[in-house]
Amino acid sequence: EVIPEEEVSKPNVQESSKLIKNKKAKKQPKQYTFTVNTTTDTDDGQCNEIHCSLREAINSSNAVKKSKKKYITFDIPDDPLPTIILETVLPPLNSSNITIGNELSKCIADVTIDGQSLDQGQSIISVTSAKNVIQGLNLVNSPHAAIIILGNNSDTNTIQGNIIGLQQNGVFGHDMGNKFGIVIENGQGNIVGGANPNVIANSSEAGILIYSNKTKKNQIVKNIIGLAKNTGYL
Repeated sequence: EVIPEEEVSKPNVQESSKLIKNKKAKKQPKQYTFTVNTTTDTDDGQCNEIHCSLREAINSSNAVKKSKKKYITFDIPDDPLPTIILETVLPPLNSSNITIGNELSKCIADVTIDGQSLDQGQSIISVTSAKNVIQGLNLVNSPHAAIIILGNNSDTNTIQGNIIGLQQNGVFGHDMGNKFGIVIENGQGNIVGGANPNVIANSSEAGILIYSNKTKKNQIVKNIIGLAKNTGYL
């Protein structure tokens, strides 16, 4: 039996186009933003508009594919100078392309992260992956480093515009220092400072420590070490 041409089913080009568009719409976004909205240091497994701690934001960022850009920002209501007192050590940044901190637009840190409850040898922020940015934070009372970059994959990270071992506004305060300000172990091609220098003071051992024979081609540029932000001696 010969089927007339008009009865032969033809592909619906319009519907096919819709299917292609729908498939494209389901692609993952190019970047993710996790906004910390509380000073509590808890983790219920979710980072949302109701409650997102720094710990939850880091865990959520680590769960995203390494090639995607992740931003951890801070918007803590009713607290002009918020302080997060860590109960235990934070998870390391083990997924690349994470930026912690708001845009660098003012001379005061957006949030203080206090490591007074950490155990000896623990650092406030640990970076074990590549292409991360840590900026605009106030980091105090770490029994080890305020920020540590370590491991064979911890390359090309940027640490800028942080106030370490001082108050949020860069003023000296007693009992706020860290053992080390910034430590780099095994990382390569990392940048500490630059156009947005870090202010590092009140360290009991060293402001910046770089060691290991695998630690190469790191740049330490224009940081203020051992001085108050107003350039007065401590």
